[in-house]
Amino acid sequence: MLVLGGYGAFGGRVAERLARVAGIEVVAAGRSPEQARNFASRLAAGARAKISGIGLDAADISAGVLGGIKPAVLINATGPYQGQDYRLARACIAAGVHYLDLADARSFVTGIAALDAEARRAGVLAVSGASTVPAVSGAVLDAYAPQLASLGKVNVIIAPANSFEPGLATAQSFLGSLGRHFVASRLDAGEHS
Repeated sequence: MLVLGGYGAFGGRVAERLARVAGIEVVAAGRSPEQARNFASRLAAGARAKISGIGLDAADISAGVLGGIKPAVLINATGPYQGQDYRLARACIAAGVHYLDLADARSFVTGIAALDAEARRAGVLAVSGASTVPAVSGAVLDAYAPQLASLGKVNVIIAPANSFEPGLATAQSFLGSLGRHFVASRLDAGEHS
């Protein structure tokens, strides 16, 4: 499993959970090779999985790069997704790698359906929105909707808990969900995954 944004706010938690699974390999990747290796080293201390860390920028990943790493699954935790396209998902499909992201941006999540036929031909999954919003909130809605007389509209928003320190991408996503596009300049590009 290759986790992009693998030492960030959400990707780090994904990598931590996967590290508990024996018999798999987890590669935590982000723009900073040093931060990725340091994070992987901390995880490896109590891990049941094989853990490593590498420097890898999601914007530079091609099918060839993935062919060299050979992950079975790539988990994209490099939000915010509002400004992203599907180059990474397409690279995964071309390399025969399953793609999964934690997107919460409606247009990004629904737009990935355009890759469905291509992914099916390649024998891989291309899944978007595998996060609290929309996946878990959608499952709750599916479970309770039949009990309602009618349902016209649902608005769902997520906010970080008090003990959670979001990174820049997470903060942009949260603030963007308030109805206005949010752009912040990056003070230290190596600081965030």
